Amino acid sequence: MKNKTLVRLLTVGILAMAVTLQSCKDDDGDNTPTAKNYANGVFISNEGPFQSGSGSVAFWSRDNQIKETDIYNTVNGVPLGNIVQSIAVSFGKAYVVVNNANKVAVVDAKTFENKGSIEGLALPRFFVGVSESKGYISEWVNFGG
Repeated sequence: MKNKTLVRLLTVGILAMAVTLQSCKDDDGDNTPTAKNYANGVFISNEGPFQSGSGSVAFWSRDNQIKETDIYNTVNGVPLGNIVQSIAVSFGKAYVVVNNANKVAVVDAKTFENKGSIEGLALPRFFVGVSESKGYISEWVNFGG
């Protein structure tokens, strides 16, 4: 009787160990996060709180309805600034118009990585690209300026 119990316990133990070892996985792969692809979706601009804080850009994916908030800060590690007025995509780049910061942030439209900025503006409002090297920015200048 003791022999049968011992055989059963050994069988159960070996099966449990086999299942446990089978579920372990060698993790030799690259653990660096992969860049997101923002090509198939819609950008949503959020101007942020008036006169303080920072605006943001969210992303909504058309294929699986994923919404991510504040993608510029997530990808680049810095906020956009106050007030995000508008966003336009032209020739593979997204142009984020930041009104109170007097700039336009230029990012890669697929990865949202910062590629530079257009500064020295007076309260920019909208951007429209007409070629890869030319675009127009409207400004809402001071009434006294």
